Amino acid sequence: KQLSGLTGHIEEVGYPYDTVMWGKSDDGCKWYDFEQVAYYIDGYLRLGILLDNKDIINEVSDIIYNVIFNADSDGYIGPKVLKNSTGWERWPHVVFFRAVLALFEYNKDKRILDALTNYYLKSDFKYIQQRDVFNVEIMLKLYDYTKSENLLSLAISSYDIPEFTVKTPV
Repeated sequence: KQLSGLTGHIEEVGYPYDTVMWGKSDDGCKWYDFEQVAYYIDGYLRLGILLDNKDIINEVSDIIYNVIFNADSDGYIGPKVLKNSTGWERWPHVVFFRAVLALFEYNKDKRILDALTNYYLKSDFKYIQQRDVFNVEIMLKLYDYTKSENLLSLAISSYDIPEFTVKTPV
Protein backbone atom coordinates (compact mmCIF):
# COMPACT_ATOMS: atom_id res chain seq x y z
CA LYS A 1 0.00 0.00 0.00
CA GLN A 2 2.82 2.41 0.81
CA LEU A 3 4.50 1.78 -2.52
CA SER A 4 1.33 2.52 -4.48
CA GLY A 5 0.43 5.38 -2.14
CA LEU A 6 2.25 8.39 -0.75
CA THR A 7 5.67 6.77 -0.32
CA GLY A 8 5.78 5.58 -3.92
CA HIS A 9 4.64 8.93 -5.28
CA ILE A 10 6.27 11.43 -2.96
CA GLU A 11 7.07 13.88 -5.76
CA GLU A 12 3.33 14.58 -6.03
CA VAL A 13 3.38 16.07 -2.53
CA GLY A 14 5.47 18.98 -3.75
CA TYR A 15 8.04 20.92 -1.79
CA PRO A 16 10.48 19.88 -0.42
CA TYR A 17 10.17 16.37 -1.84
CA ASP A 18 10.16 17.50 -5.45
CA THR A 19 13.35 19.55 -5.13
CA VAL A 20 15.57 18.65 -2.17
CA MET A 21 17.01 15.16 -2.01
CA TRP A 22 20.26 15.86 -0.13
CA GLY A 23 22.34 15.33 -3.24
CA LYS A 24 20.81 18.26 -5.08
CA SER A 25 21.25 21.98 -4.62
CA ASP A 26 20.50 23.35 -1.19
CA ASP A 27 19.96 26.95 -2.30
CA GLY A 28 17.30 28.63 -0.21
CA CYS A 29 16.58 25.53 1.86
CA LYS A 30 16.26 25.45 5.63
CA TRP A 31 17.30 22.70 8.04
CA TYR A 32 13.76 21.37 8.28
CA ASP A 33 13.60 20.75 4.51
CA PHE A 34 16.49 18.33 4.86
CA GLU A 35 15.01 16.79 8.00
CA GLN A 36 11.73 16.00 6.24
CA VAL A 37 13.42 14.59 3.14
CA ALA A 38 15.75 12.50 5.31
CA TYR A 39 12.74 10.91 7.03
CA TYR A 40 11.40 10.04 3.60
CA ILE A 41 14.73 8.62 2.37
CA ASP A 42 15.00 6.45 5.49
CA GLY A 43 11.45 5.14 5.19
CA TYR A 44 11.64 4.61 1.44
CA LEU A 45 14.88 2.62 1.75
CA ARG A 46 13.44 0.45 4.52
CA LEU A 47 10.33 -0.14 2.40
CA GLY A 48 12.55 -1.24 -0.49
CA ILE A 49 14.45 -3.60 1.78
CA LEU A 50 11.25 -5.09 3.22
CA LEU A 51 9.80 -5.63 -0.25
CA ASP A 52 13.18 -6.73 -1.66
CA ASN A 53 12.56 -4.11 -4.33
CA LYS A 54 15.92 -3.58 -6.06
CA ASP A 55 14.67 -0.51 -7.92
CA ILE A 56 13.91 1.34 -4.68
CA ILE A 57 17.11 0.15 -3.02
CA ASN A 58 19.16 1.28 -6.02
CA GLU A 59 17.38 4.64 -6.21
CA VAL A 60 18.01 5.42 -2.55
CA SER A 61 21.52 3.97 -2.66
CA ASP A 62 22.34 6.38 -5.49
CA ILE A 63 21.18 9.33 -3.35
CA ILE A 64 23.10 8.15 -0.29
CA TYR A 65 26.32 7.33 -2.13
CA ASN A 66 26.19 10.63 -4.02
CA VAL A 67 26.06 12.47 -0.71
CA ILE A 68 28.63 10.49 1.28
CA PHE A 69 31.14 10.16 -1.58
CA ASN A 70 31.08 13.91 -2.13
CA ALA A 71 32.22 14.79 1.36
CA ASP A 72 34.30 17.89 1.90
CA SER A 73 38.02 17.53 2.60
CA ASP A 74 37.25 17.95 6.31
CA GLY A 75 34.90 14.95 6.20
CA TYR A 76 31.69 17.00 6.24
CA ILE A 77 28.82 15.22 4.53
CA GLY A 78 25.69 16.96 3.41
CA PRO A 79 24.15 20.30 2.56
CA LYS A 80 26.47 23.28 2.80
CA VAL A 81 23.72 25.37 4.36
CA LEU A 82 23.83 23.06 7.39
CA LYS A 83 27.62 22.95 7.61
CA ASN A 84 28.01 26.63 8.28
CA SER A 85 25.13 27.04 10.69
CA THR A 86 25.75 28.55 14.08
CA GLY A 87 22.69 27.01 15.64
CA TRP A 88 21.69 23.43 16.17
CA GLU A 89 21.16 22.52 12.55
CA ARG A 90 23.10 19.24 12.41
CA TRP A 91 19.98 17.42 13.61
CA PRO A 92 18.89 16.48 10.04
CA HIS A 93 22.13 14.53 9.72
CA VAL A 94 20.91 12.15 12.42
CA VAL A 95 17.81 11.36 10.40
CA PHE A 96 19.76 11.00 7.14
CA PHE A 97 22.49 8.93 8.80
CA ARG A 98 19.84 6.50 10.07
CA ALA A 99 19.09 5.77 6.41
CA VAL A 100 22.81 5.56 5.62
CA LEU A 101 23.28 3.01 8.41
CA ALA A 102 20.23 1.06 7.21
CA LEU A 103 21.95 0.82 3.83
CA PHE A 104 25.12 -0.41 5.56
CA GLU A 105 23.13 -3.03 7.45
CA TYR A 106 21.70 -4.16 4.13
CA ASN A 107 24.87 -4.22 2.00
CA LYS A 108 27.77 -4.22 4.55
CA ASP A 109 29.72 -1.67 2.46
CA LYS A 110 32.55 -0.60 4.80
CA ARG A 111 33.00 2.65 2.86
CA ILE A 112 29.78 3.84 4.49
CA LEU A 113 31.28 3.41 7.96
CA ASP A 114 34.47 5.13 6.85
CA ALA A 115 32.57 8.14 5.50
CA LEU A 116 30.46 8.56 8.64
CA THR A 117 33.44 8.05 10.92
CA ASN A 118 35.37 10.72 9.05
CA TYR A 119 32.36 13.04 9.27
CA TYR A 120 32.48 12.93 13.06
CA LEU A 121 36.17 12.56 13.78
CA LYS A 122 37.63 15.05 11.30
CA SER A 123 35.38 17.88 12.48
CA ASP A 124 35.67 20.06 15.55
CA PHE A 125 31.92 20.69 15.59
CA LYS A 126 30.37 20.43 19.04
CA TYR A 127 27.21 18.34 19.13
CA ILE A 128 25.91 19.83 22.35
CA GLN A 129 23.15 22.22 21.35
CA GLN A 130 19.55 21.07 21.59
CA ARG A 131 18.80 18.40 18.96
CA ASP A 132 22.41 18.22 17.79
CA VAL A 133 23.11 15.99 20.77
CA PHE A 134 21.11 13.25 19.04
CA ASN A 135 24.17 12.73 16.85
CA VAL A 136 25.39 10.69 19.82
CA GLU A 137 22.98 7.96 18.62
CA ILE A 138 24.87 7.69 15.33
CA MET A 139 28.28 7.93 16.99
CA LEU A 140 27.42 5.03 19.28
CA LYS A 141 26.03 2.95 16.44
CA LEU A 142 29.27 3.58 14.53
CA TYR A 143 31.24 2.65 17.63
CA ASP A 144 29.29 -0.60 17.79
CA TYR A 145 30.42 -1.42 14.24
CA THR A 146 33.96 -0.01 14.30
CA LYS A 147 35.03 -0.20 17.96
CA SER A 148 36.69 3.20 17.45
CA GLU A 149 37.53 4.55 20.89
CA ASN A 150 37.67 8.03 19.38
CA LEU A 151 34.00 7.77 18.39
CA LEU A 152 33.10 6.59 21.87
CA SER A 153 35.01 9.49 23.43
CA LEU A 154 33.30 11.96 21.12
CA ALA A 155 29.89 10.54 22.00
CA ILE A 156 30.61 10.78 25.72
CA SER A 157 31.98 14.31 25.50
CA SER A 158 29.02 15.41 23.37
CA TYR A 159 26.53 14.12 25.89
CA ASP A 160 28.37 14.68 29.16
CA ILE A 161 28.12 18.44 29.48
CA PRO A 162 27.26 20.37 32.64
CA GLU A 163 23.78 21.50 31.62
CA PHE A 164 22.75 17.85 31.09
CA THR A 165 24.21 16.56 34.35
CA VAL A 166 21.58 15.45 36.83
CA LYS A 167 22.51 16.33 40.38
CA THR A 168 21.49 13.84 43.03
CA PRO A 169 20.46 15.36 46.36
CA VAL A 170 22.73 14.43 49.27
